[in-house]
Amino acid sequence: MRRVTRILKTEATSLFWKRCFILLLTLNLLSMLMVFFFGFESLLDDDPAYGFGVDPTRADYIRCVGERLLVDPTTRRLGGNNGTDVIPLMVVPLMLDLMDFRRMMCNINVPIRLLVLVQNGREAMLSLYLQELERVYGWSGRLVVSRHPENIGYSAAVNIGLRLALSLPREEVPFVFVTNSDVEFSPDLLPNLLRDVHEMTRHDAARMDELAAEVANEPSEYSPVLRRGLRVLRSTVNGSRLSTSALLPDRIRYATVKEREKAFSKHYGNFCAYYKGTCFTSVILTRLAISTVGYFDENFYPAYVEDFDYSLRLRLLGFQERNVLYGKFVHRSNYNIRLSNKVELPDALWYRRVRSLSANDAYAMMKWNRPRACCGGYKEPYDGMVPLDVWVKDEARIQRIRAYGHDEEQGVPKVEYDRTLLHPVRTKGS
Repeated sequence: MRRVTRILKTEATSLFWKRCFILLLTLNLLSMLMVFFFGFESLLDDDPAYGFGVDPTRADYIRCVGERLLVDPTTRRLGGNNGTDVIPLMVVPLMLDLMDFRRMMCNINVPIRLLVLVQNGREAMLSLYLQELERVYGWSGRLVVSRHPENIGYSAAVNIGLRLALSLPREEVPFVFVTNSDVEFSPDLLPNLLRDVHEMTRHDAARMDELAAEVANEPSEYSPVLRRGLRVLRSTVNGSRLSTSALLPDRIRYATVKEREKAFSKHYGNFCAYYKGTCFTSVILTRLAISTVGYFDENFYPAYVEDFDYSLRLRLLGFQERNVLYGKFVHRSNYNIRLSNKVELPDALWYRRVRSLSANDAYAMMKWNRPRACCGGYKEPYDGMVPLDVWVKDEARIQRIRAYGHDEEQGVPKVEYDRTLLHPVRTKGS
């Protein structure tokens, strides 16, 4: 009898642990499904940055975008968007931040004339949402979606929006709003920011007309003979690896540091939504600044340090920076880095491998003789050997970094920039 009792107890205990094991497997499967279908929201619940507001549903998200664009998908009517309370053009680079992007679009409370969304990578849920957006609003002409499964990097994604802006009439796009998606604004912030921009850039149009007339008559007495035998250094929109500004004349480009710092000292170049941290989390760049400072350096790949570089170039031309002193701004910093460490999606694994190379620090050391916005270093990019609005893209280096992220590169790739690419555009040095 005791033996039978002992056997029954053993079987009962075994059955209990089996059921526990099955329960754990079921819970694990459910959690994986939740992460997949709800776009990582369960990973973000502990973040204080999301303590206010209610997460939008898919239908809410689609509706929010239409409200920002002033587009009614049912009647196919377009609302008027010519006021000064409208963002002329907004650029949002996207990779792993679908849920933050959804929140942000329902948080913004001002109209957007043209929304440019640039997807880096192949994240499936993000791709599906962008397809849905195009289906509902693509006909309006107020939404542009640009996909880059190979990942062109943050700088190149922003430049897509900047180049589009300069191709449109100045009256239509006097400035560009570039923002990360992991941000939230209090209701008074963006309306006041737009008011400031319009008020403080009143004289930019006249200055751009003057610059355009001067550039049209180059080469001038200020144009040096460069090593490649050309006197005018000006890239085209669909040109080669060379990138220059559209309206910086040689008179300013090749001036001394002190003379250049006076060139645009009466103009604002960027307006920051966040005065306590990095300006370029959410920043408005004026058309005058984009036309003279040039484009974001795409050699900072795939992301980070490009904002530090652009900020220094703005200062070298003497542009003023305007910081918002009203409203509340919330930024969940380093979102892609932190999320890539939490999930096992292909884009996250790729980003994790690429980030381990610290390639941007190496390039910053070469260009500025300092890794980031620290101390010391050169006063001008490339120690003054290359104009501040000029950079030459090292496509081979970017391809090596990209291949390493996909585990296609054997060993650690060479991340140093090919300095010989700069020889044709140097104004001094060997």
